[in-house]
Formats: sequence, structure tokens, C-alpha cells
Amino acid sequence: MSQRIDQFCDHLRQRLNAVEERLNELQKTIEQDREATRKSIARDVRAAEVALHRIKDDAEAARARMLAQVDETKGESEEVVAEWMHNRETDKLERRAETAEAFAAWSMMVAVAAIDEADLAALEAIAARLDLESVASDRTDRRNRSNNVRPGT
Repeated sequence: MSQRIDQFCDHLRQRLNAVEERLNELQKTIEQDREATRKSIARDVRAAEVALHRIKDDAEAARARMLAQVDETKGESEEVVAEWMHNRETDKLERRAETAEAFAAWSMMVAVAAIDEADLAALEAIAARLDLESVASDRTDRRNRSNNVRPGT
């Protein structure tokens, strides 16, 4: 594998690890303090939105390049490649290898963007659940207080 692909794999692995760590930390924080958690998640959502915005344009461009590349390589059947190998057409084989590496790099960029989108979606889902739990808890508290108030006391 080329160095470029290795770098993208490392970057992808780092992004996945960062998402996992953030979600684990949020789980611990949720259990400790809901209001602090809501503020922390709001900050994380904003950070995830910024990260996604930064990479989204590059990922869309990479996706477009991938589609164009698929159209360009349609004529490169196994038979054609075998012929290039048999005829020792290294220039064509090198172009094919470079194109395949570029395609892999573009795929990694699209994958990183998808991870960032998933990260943002998970954070927004947690925030939405906390909002619901907060309102449900407030409603339960009010109902309990109103049931404890007796007329004439």
C-alpha cells in the first residue's frame, strides 16, 4: 500500500478512536451532571459542525472524482490489464496503479467525512434525548409537588 493510503488509514483510525473516546466521556459525564452534560454536548456539537464543514467540500469533490474515475476506467478489463502486463506496458500499468491509489485516497476522505457526519448525528441524538429527559423530569417533579400540596395547609 502506498504511503498516502497508509496516512489516510491512520487518519481514519484516529477519527474513529476520537469519536469513541468522546462518546465514552459523554456517557460518564451524563451520569454525573445533566446540566453540565448539556453544555458540554452543545460545545461538542458546535465543534463537530465545524469539523464537518471543513471536510465536507473536500469530500464532495472526492466523491465527484471517484465517479469520474469509474467512468474513465470502464475500459480497463482484466484482459486489457493482462495484455499490458504481457507487453510490459509499464507506463499504462503505472498510471493504473496511481489512479487506483488516488481512488483509495478519495474513498478514505469520503469515509472520514461520513465518520464526522455520524459523530455529529450521535451528538445531536444525545442532546435531543437529554432535552426530552429534562422536560420529562421537570414534569414529573411538578406533578409530585402538586400531589404533595394539601388544601388548607
